[in-house]
Amino acid sequence: NLRLGNARFKQGDFAGARRYWQQLVSAAAKIRNNRNVVTALMNIGLSYNREGDLTRTIEYYELALDKEWPARWEQTQVKSNLTVIYIEYGVDPERGAQLAQDVLEVFQQMGDRNGQAQAHIPLCLYQMQAGNYPLALDHAGVRRWFDGARGQVPAQVRGGQDPARQ
Repeated sequence: NLRLGNARFKQGDFAGARRYWQQLVSAAAKIRNNRNVVTALMNIGLSYNREGDLTRTIEYYELALDKEWPARWEQTQVKSNLTVIYIEYGVDPERGAQLAQDVLEVFQQMGDRNGQAQAHIPLCLYQMQAGNYPLALDHAGVRRWFDGARGQVPAQVRGGQDPARQ
């Protein structure tokens, strides 16, 4: 049912996809297949997001985070999706920042560098919206690049005179 729902989703039939995923939630709950339940609930939320229904999106994402369905990797993906909604759309920036921090910690524990990089994006956005620009730069990785490159930047770019022109 997960694949059938995914196929409907790719075709833009979000209601049809949800029907398959709802069936999966019912069946997987009976046999306690947490990963499939969390994935299906996340997909249902994503389908509502594609339709522009943030209230239902959040509802299903939050259901996927229920402690009744422990599935660490899948729930980390759900949290990652929620951070964007909570921060970017301004629904609950503080909750979004906390979820993003949780996501970052999980990816650090897993050694997933791509996941870590992605987790910094909503944290950067949160800090920018809060006016904490130095912290936003830290999350963007720009500050590390800038500090490392500072000695290699020509003097005229830094605001001084180019020694070759003196």
